[in-house]
Amino acid sequence: MSIIKTMNNWFAEFGRRKNFTLLHYESLRAAPEQNFHNLLSTLGETSPDPEAFNYALEFSDFANMQRLEVAGVFDSKILRSRDVCNPESFKVRRGKVGGYRDYLSQSAGSPSSFHSTFDESTQLVEGAARQGRVWRHRPPVLIVGAHRSGTTATARALELLGLQIGQHLDSHRESRPLQKLHEDYLQRVGAAWYNPQPFLKWIGTAEGKQDCSSYLRTNVRRGFARIFGYRRNPKGLWLRVQFNFGARWGWKEPRTTLFAPAWLEIFPEARIVHVVRDAEAAASSIRERELKFQAAGDPPTPNLADLNYCTQLVQTYLAAGEQLADSPNYQRLQFEELQADPPAMLERLGNFCDLRVARRDLSAAAASIRPARVRSTFS
Repeated sequence: MSIIKTMNNWFAEFGRRKNFTLLHYESLRAAPEQNFHNLLSTLGETSPDPEAFNYALEFSDFANMQRLEVAGVFDSKILRSRDVCNPESFKVRRGKVGGYRDYLSQSAGSPSSFHSTFDESTQLVEGAARQGRVWRHRPPVLIVGAHRSGTTATARALELLGLQIGQHLDSHRESRPLQKLHEDYLQRVGAAWYNPQPFLKWIGTAEGKQDCSSYLRTNVRRGFARIFGYRRNPKGLWLRVQFNFGARWGWKEPRTTLFAPAWLEIFPEARIVHVVRDAEAAASSIRERELKFQAAGDPPTPNLADLNYCTQLVQTYLAAGEQLADSPNYQRLQFEELQADPPAMLERLGNFCDLRVARRDLSAAAASIRPARVRSTFS
């Protein structure tokens, strides 16, 4: 009763203020749109953007919040169940107006069941828990290829077609934690992205492949969202839920070309998009970028001012990518062909990635590909 008394005291103290609004849980459940508008008006937001308003309303829908918690996407421990097999351990449980009566009228240990949406979700989570995972999402799409080979333009176009490649990315559509994950391991074996031979020799052994796969798997389990570029905000949570429930997802990072054998140990059904550009053009672009970096005061990267070395580097990445060609889920994309006919090549690529390509999205994606005669800093 002390809680009720305290709340009544609050009402008595604040209830007469002009900026006071009393919002009942029962009213929110009965008419969420109207009461959400009333709440925003109290906060001074009288004309919210309709799209943002609807997005927020759909995101906070009770059934969706249940799915979010079941999928394990919340980072706060407060919003995580201690026992996914026990519906009563969830923060978002029933949302039933007057549901307290069920607990007062029933014996302890016999709680009412969830409604059908959560029943189905709980069954899925129980199966996932038994298999030692949180959720089964679809295999990723790995966009591979040498640096400066058109992978950024390809990734951006696929993103416009509906492929989720992350949220917190750099200008080349890459996750920096993923870059660091790869580069740290390369350095561990005395290699670097510009000097991959020691790594390729190591991963070519059974011990090396196993060690690298274990390294990637351990880090992904610890920080999946951070590594693949998803923020801790509502949009990031929503994106993660979408691919947890079947959306096509993947990533682009040129070092993945080298690490692909290890990634395929983790995601054996991954689809591989191998972007290939004329070797001399890609090598020239690597060298030009290096010279610009040096002119801006950056320390030189070993050997990248040498065009012959850059050509050999591109060919090394090309050979690494072509070793994946035996996979049934491999698609080679000649970047010059994409530039020559973006709509046809992107439609083909979208079908390979199992994306539902809408005409409007295809037009936008095709328009993002610059013709060969236009020099681009994104390649």
